[in-house]
Amino acid sequence: MASAEATTKRRDVILVAILAFVSVAIASATIEDNGDIEYKWLAAKAWASFDFPSLPANHHNLRWGINIPTTLFIFLFGDSPRSYLTLNFLVFSLGTADLYQLARSMTSARTAVVILAIWLLNPTVFWLALI
Repeated sequence: MASAEATTKRRDVILVAILAFVSVAIASATIEDNGDIEYKWLAAKAWASFDFPSLPANHHNLRWGINIPTTLFIFLFGDSPRSYLTLNFLVFSLGTADLYQLARSMTSARTAVVILAIWLLNPTVFWLALI
């Protein structure tokens, strides 16, 4: 019986990861529509091709925790905007699945879904938008 429950939990975590990936891929803006991402992408794209242009030191290209994995990902999978965003979507979906797995291990499935909904819908953004 425990094995069936573990299999169900694992299946649910994988489903959450897939749904999170697809939903963020559908809802996100492209690089051209979001200037904030564009600066990081241009820097990582240059570094992945071993080009080190004289970029200004700012909060876009000094985010090493983001830019180093991104540069490696672009080096391995190509320098298209889709490649850059795929890593972001992957990290988001794995983080969301981990949150669900943690919540599911500590609470019931229904409560884990509520926690996940709060995470995904982020009601704080909506409350602050009304001010």
